Amino acid sequence: VQPNSPASSAGLVSFLDFLVGCSGRMLLSNDEEEDDVDFVQTLKDSVGKELELLVFNIKSQQTRLVLLKPQIDWGGTGLLGVTIRLDDYGGADERL
Repeated sequence: VQPNSPASSAGLVSFLDFLVGCSGRMLLSNDEEEDDVDFVQTLKDSVGKELELLVFNIKSQQTRLVLLKPQIDWGGTGLLGVTIRLDDYGGADERL
């Protein structure tokens, strides 16, 4: 999480927070009839608009809703100021 970024302003924590849902849908669906969320496209479509994210914190083992506004001109890299990768958070606390 980069300082002064939209992600920082929303309270996201590096290495401990995992994005698992967006706008009421899970990013990776277990339902074969429902497509996974195209998160990158959702971010692009939401520039300047508030976006609700479901975040899982591996330290507290709890989920929380975070409101975040993707921005182009916040002064750093990307729309959120975070590195996003597809990952399994199971056992992530053991890799810290």
